[in-house]
Amino acid sequence: MHDKDYWEERYKQGKGSGEGSIGSYKKWKWEIIKHHVKDLDDILDVGCGDLSFWEGQDCQKYTGIDFSSIIIENNQKLHPDWKFIVASASDQLNVSARIVLCLDVLFHIMDENTYIKILNNLGLWSNEWLLIFTWEKNPFDKRKGIRKILTKPKVTDGAYQYYRDFSKYVNILESHGFILLETRSIDLSPSDESRPIGAMYVFKKVK
Repeated sequence: MHDKDYWEERYKQGKGSGEGSIGSYKKWKWEIIKHHVKDLDDILDVGCGDLSFWEGQDCQKYTGIDFSSIIIENNQKLHPDWKFIVASASDQLNVSARIVLCLDVLFHIMDENTYIKILNNLGLWSNEWLLIFTWEKNPFDKRKGIRKILTKPKVTDGAYQYYRDFSKYVNILESHGFILLETRSIDLSPSDESRPIGAMYVFKKVK
């Protein structure tokens, strides 16, 4: 099943974008966004999903991109004054905004070339701020002891999740004139072995 097929089927079944868009995860992300970006005046939301992340929030100028035609149709009904585009984040699009968000998207990209295309697009589309939430740690690596030395880590579920070390790709965004201002690790349940493994990466364009 391709990435698009997975999400279309998920939304057909009435399932939402995921736990990263609601509850304490949502609150934590908004605190970081608003700490750095004082005025939500012009936003491009890459992989916007079902807009549950935006409940209780507003934006003067909003553009959402998602490759699910089902979810974009629903979003347009919810916010007729906002702009929505049915497209992949790897497509070449004539879009830009002062603030670009890409939250909980990158660890769903299975193909390496597509991943790199998306990062280049994010660098092209943002005029000032770029905030990315993705995995900082590998959730699939369960190796212990000698196995950590002798074997390679598992990096994917083989279906719709793939771990990459994001720090190795920061140079792509730096080539577009961005600096990484902050990497904020999420830690909402420190006593739990399955605690969150993601981080918010805050970039600002300086040239």
